[in-house]
Amino acid sequence: MVLLVLTACGGGLGPGPPDGTGIKGTLIFHGEWPPETDDVAVAVYRRRPQTLADFFNIAGWDTTVTIGAVRFEYFVPLEEPGVYEWIVVAWRPRGGFWNFDSLLGCYHVGNDTLPTPVQVHLGETTKNVDIQTYFDLVQGADRPDRDICTGFLPPLPSPSGLGGAGGNLRHDHRTNNRRINR
Repeated sequence: MVLLVLTACGGGLGPGPPDGTGIKGTLIFHGEWPPETDDVAVAVYRRRPQTLADFFNIAGWDTTVTIGAVRFEYFVPLEEPGVYEWIVVAWRPRGGFWNFDSLLGCYHVGNDTLPTPVQVHLGETTKNVDIQTYFDLVQGADRPDRDICTGFLPPLPSPSGLGGAGGNLRHDHRTNNRRINR
């Protein structure tokens, strides 16, 4: 019996992600992929971040996104059922790090002004959690998606400010503009 299991697993998972407790959907990419792209990932958070430490509380992720794709079917396995409030897609340049300005999009539906929460049941995959992504967001484009995905975030250090220098990246909810405070 063990030989049968090992033989059956030898071919990999096969086409498409496995089902189980998790979130599945399609990423739709808009714009040109920057040539310096090293990685794109989907990250799932139980709660929307309220502090810098919350950014490290990732419930699950999928880092298998195909670079250059126009569409990509993703699956994020999760250990626990429940409501997940922030499902985001982030971009990382070659030789760079993930940072607070690297979001390409988040899951939101219709006229929602915040990311749309997703309910996940034990042993089930919540499907059709499709996310529109925009490469111009990492270049500072002003899109409604930016405010929906990040407008609720607390003041966070800018990527250059993580080492002690620089300012805080803040979002001014009154003007819908991002600015660097020094």
